[in-house]
Amino acid sequence: MEHPNPPVLHDMCYPIRNAIPSCIRLPETNGISFELRPQYINMLPKFLGNKTEDAYIFISEFEEVCIMIKMRELNEDAVKLRFIPFALKDKAKKWLYSLPTNSISTWDEFVTVFLKKIFPIHKTVKLRNSIQNFKIIPGEPFWKYFDRFKDLLIQCPHHGLEKWRLCQIIYEGLDYSAKTSLESMCHGDFMRKNADEAWEFLESLSEKIMQWEHCDDMVSSIPQSKSSGLSLESNIASEAKMATILRRLEALEIKERALAQINHVSASRCHNCQSPTTF
Repeated sequence: MEHPNPPVLHDMCYPIRNAIPSCIRLPETNGISFELRPQYINMLPKFLGNKTEDAYIFISEFEEVCIMIKMRELNEDAVKLRFIPFALKDKAKKWLYSLPTNSISTWDEFVTVFLKKIFPIHKTVKLRNSIQNFKIIPGEPFWKYFDRFKDLLIQCPHHGLEKWRLCQIIYEGLDYSAKTSLESMCHGDFMRKNADEAWEFLESLSEKIMQWEHCDDMVSSIPQSKSSGLSLESNIASEAKMATILRRLEALEIKERALAQINHVSASRCHNCQSPTTF
């Protein structure tokens, strides 16, 4: 009986191809075959595993795409598990290959393992500290300040802070001028609002101020002298700009209150004679 020649040292220097077993154990399909169409794969968001990428946004976008993909005899979890390897690239794909064989059998298991890898504890601590110590930048419009804060919340949805505390952080992070303006818009009652009312007020205030962003452009387009009075002129312009914004906000609130009173009177009119009811 002939014995095969043993491999020589030269041959041992070359790598051989080994199939990498998948870490994902797909659900049983009862022998039904599926076609993963290229157009579906092209729709998937891509995640490379870089530090600048947002893992939560990626998961949300991936799930949004998978909801639109309908495959016979497959539920949403099965669709996600089949498509997730095509959405991961570079470092993220290497990480997927490194996981133990058949260690993932549900979508929730994948998300848990994925976030633990991509979103380590130190990153959570850093973002929570950024939220807790959030401050306005000198000269920053309120709507930009508020948008920056909400961006932080999106990056760390597991911050664990209740809405009342978020409102308090926004308030405490304002400088004296911005805090004074905010209080003037709610007649000094901001801290007397409940959490939902306070957050709704902040959203409304941010939207209104953003609509008047062109006021900044109007002020900045005014030619300024290079004389020693530049600082004073700048302060006067800033105060005039703030006064204009406050007047417009107050006018808008007065208009809204007037409309609310008109609606209240209209609602109390008699359905038969269309005249105000008497009590």
